[in-house]
Amino acid sequence: MNLVLTKYLPEKLQQHLSQTYLKNEADYWEQREILLPRYKGKWIAFDNGQVLMVSENLDVVMDYVGNQRISAYIVRVGQEIVISKLRGVAFDYDTTYQPSLPRATVSFSNYHQTVSATYPDVIPDTGADHSCLPYADCEQILLFDSPFIPIQSRSLDNLDRFTLLFSGWVEIGRRTFKCKIEVLLNDVERIIGRDVLNQLTVTFKGIKQKVIFETRKWRLWNLL
Repeated sequence: MNLVLTKYLPEKLQQHLSQTYLKNEADYWEQREILLPRYKGKWIAFDNGQVLMVSENLDVVMDYVGNQRISAYIVRVGQEIVISKLRGVAFDYDTTYQPSLPRATVSFSNYHQTVSATYPDVIPDTGADHSCLPYADCEQILLFDSPFIPIQSRSLDNLDRFTLLFSGWVEIGRRTFKCKIEVLLNDVERIIGRDVLNQLTVTFKGIKQKVIFETRKWRLWNLL
């Protein structure tokens, strides 16, 4: 069995994959059957033929890879295909109140928080599993230097595409939250998904055409 997802990535994203990462990916698939009995269902960081980190939580493994600054292959053993649903559920505002799309001013930064950018037009979307940024924005904040996993993204019309999901940060109302950022190649919308919204109390006031974010104590979340 071999499900090397990176070969399905658009060329524009493949260029960001180092030879070390690709070798780690290939080595993982060569050893997968040996690793499966011990690590099935666990997230691992696989580097230089060895499992360096194991956790039930993807964030823990991504943090390890990010802090070590290595090109490890991050994967969930036995469940290698990660499907991210984008814009799965959407609700329009009542047309009697001149409906408008809610927007928020949000700052995004890469995992190491070395570069950030603030955008005034980010859409809070409860139907998106993860946050999303267009490719140009990802380049702007040097997101491609952050820990990542390849994923299969599924849109509202059930069309699948392969992309990368990076670990990063967002800042809303002077509070910083960990997030997962999905790279969009053909879309221009900026989205904060449930990876961020689940850490907040968000109120949509359609009549006043305002969206209010109430922050609560930061915590890690489990995507599994």
